[in-house]
Amino acid sequence: LWIHCNASGNSGGGRGGGPAAAAFLLNNCPTSFLSKATATTTTISPSPFKLHNFTPTSASRKMKMVMMTNNQHDANTVTTDNNQNEQLPYNKELFNQYATVMEEVLQSRRVLRNIKEEDIQMVSKYLLQNKQYSSTTTTTNYSQMTEGELRSNIAKSKDTYLTQTQLTPAQYKLALMALTYMGDYCAKKRVSIPLLVAWYIVKDGGMILRDKAYGTYLYVLSSIDRNNNGVSAAPLKGEEEEERTRVAEEVATIHDILFQPDEKTLSVRVKNMVKRGDEHGAMELLSSVSTGNQELKQRTYLPILQSYCAKGNIDCALKLYKNMYDQKSVIFEADEQALFIASVAKAGYFRNDSNPVKGAEEIGYSPAHGTQFFDRLVSDMANDVLEISSSAALKLYHAFKVGFHDAMDLSDDVVSLTKKKDEMEGTTTATEGDIQEEEEETLVLNNKQANHDELVVSRVKVNRTTAICQRTNATLRLIMLEEEQGQQLHDTLIQMADAQYEAFEAKNKAKKPKIRKEGGVGSNDNKGSDDPHFAGKQLSNFVDWVNTREGEPFTAIVDGANVAYFGQGHVDYLQLKLMVETLENMNENPLVIMPQKYTNSKFRVSSKFLQKLTPEDLEIIEGFEAKGQLFKVPALCLDDYYWMLASVSDQTVSRNGTNIDVPTDNDDGRWPGIRPMLISNDQMRDHKLELLEPRLFRRWCSSHIVNYSVKNNKTEISFFAADFFSREIQGNPTPAPFSLSGQEESGNGATAWHFPVSDWDNHERLCIRIPYH
Repeated sequence: LWIHCNASGNSGGGRGGGPAAAAFLLNNCPTSFLSKATATTTTISPSPFKLHNFTPTSASRKMKMVMMTNNQHDANTVTTDNNQNEQLPYNKELFNQYATVMEEVLQSRRVLRNIKEEDIQMVSKYLLQNKQYSSTTTTTNYSQMTEGELRSNIAKSKDTYLTQTQLTPAQYKLALMALTYMGDYCAKKRVSIPLLVAWYIVKDGGMILRDKAYGTYLYVLSSIDRNNNGVSAAPLKGEEEEERTRVAEEVATIHDILFQPDEKTLSVRVKNMVKRGDEHGAMELLSSVSTGNQELKQRTYLPILQSYCAKGNIDCALKLYKNMYDQKSVIFEADEQALFIASVAKAGYFRNDSNPVKGAEEIGYSPAHGTQFFDRLVSDMANDVLEISSSAALKLYHAFKVGFHDAMDLSDDVVSLTKKKDEMEGTTTATEGDIQEEEEETLVLNNKQANHDELVVSRVKVNRTTAICQRTNATLRLIMLEEEQGQQLHDTLIQMADAQYEAFEAKNKAKKPKIRKEGGVGSNDNKGSDDPHFAGKQLSNFVDWVNTREGEPFTAIVDGANVAYFGQGHVDYLQLKLMVETLENMNENPLVIMPQKYTNSKFRVSSKFLQKLTPEDLEIIEGFEAKGQLFKVPALCLDDYYWMLASVSDQTVSRNGTNIDVPTDNDDGRWPGIRPMLISNDQMRDHKLELLEPRLFRRWCSSHIVNYSVKNNKTEISFFAADFFSREIQGNPTPAPFSLSGQEESGNGATAWHFPVSDWDNHERLCIRIPYH
């Protein structure tokens, strides 16, 4: 085999010699022989991108590589002093890209620090030479090796490398450091091709990188595809991409043998196994390794789930989905949830006349088909996902169209739109002649009332004041914080207040010492306290005051600083007064939350601007106080926490057990919705991730916050009311159908699910309802 691989091609064909004979041997030799024989063939003639790692799994692929090398003899050979052609071990073009980067690495301060000049020259000689010194580590199936076997294999390569290069231990260490830093350099410059050669040199030299260095190599090889300028390069083609993918898997495999496997390395290995069609092997890998305290994420499992779904293997997909769903570390993305549900729909399992999914009952799904099965899966989805994309909505529509192909006609719900497309890839502008048209499908609004036994998969618009879906007559709900979630918000705000106050105090003490005085809630002489829990106690006292005060309950909490500053460069009390009077005219009882600083006769708005309140301003403040409409937030305490907490306080005494929310059919003409409402344009970007998880934060915002604008030269205020129904996935019963006698039948109709879609209008939803019969 070795002789035939080195021989020139046999022009006469047949089995006389050269590649044709090599092909015959490769296709007819047993695997046990090939696993040994390839150790010899790989040192002879690697292809441009299959640099070394021939494996005995595909004889035809090996033959292709051998023949490619013969055809590319001129591009990858050099002429020695004896005029003998010598095959280069690495593709010349790729090696030049590697050498360019390595030269810069070897000149960097990080490498040159405290290094002798002769050591740099010696290491440069070998790292910049297109030559291979060892073949020990280039032909092994690493996934089948133990750690001891791998370390022994690497040690042999190191011995061979040091024997042939005569590098000293210090020089070898320098070479290892340069190859390690090269990973960081390629990550910074966003280039990946040079690391293909660098990785083979790491193996050729029998080098073991640090744990994090393997991670850097893996990151670059598996995620970066860009040129030196950071501009998107053309996608890698054919063997380049295949080689980069294979090397990334090899890096991950070796890392997992030498070190503790982690989520990143397992993700790469799983992805490549799925590409080869080995979903079962990928699942076995995940179940057989330990990642210590590191939990697996969605991306680790996702390639397997996507492959199952693409192949229509719903039995395995459902088991994997359930496994993922039960793990707290797996956070499902919206489109991936929609993909799974679409795959089940496409396979017809949501039909009431279908067979159940095999094995589903054993993992807790009963029934495992029909309307109730759909309701269960979407209910699970609603716990993780707030909204879906329009492309996901379209996938769901087409999936139901296939799964219910003989039952319902959904053709009226989708149209094709003509869209202009920029023909020039990678550009944001186009010249005349570069524009072409393409057809793009989209769902169109369908508010026509459906029959009670009709499958509905439609884009609908929900009435913003009644919350009714005209297509199904289902009424959407405003989903609010539950009692324990409101308590969670309360407790979190107290903790955040203490942490914020402690940070303020530390900052002030670093500037200059201050004399501190104790003060009561909202008192003007309060300058702070040495008590680290001062802010939390003050906030708790505020809540007690709100809950125990007598009089009419507050129905509107005003973020005073936000309103007074809106559109101004200073605190404008006339604008704040306009807000309070407008709310009073709407039959609301407002409470203004204002930092104490802004109620003083003078204060700094910025380092360059000292504002002095006018007599009129002071009169407005006194008027608020006289009517009990102003609360002053103590110094060094953040006012945001006060108006946030006021929105979920019980107002126990003033409310006296009554519900202060406003119904839709009220006689006063007031806005329907939750009370108290919160008047602010603050986006709360600094708080939302600390307060609540996204779903609960959205529930709180959508049910309480009312935005505003000031118009007509500060003489009029308009409001943007809080939501009357929640913008999250929800299922609601449709009215029961009527009998032939005209009487409503007992019980409810099927559940209508409404999905908010991120790039549709605010009150539009994807509505899906599967009738029971």
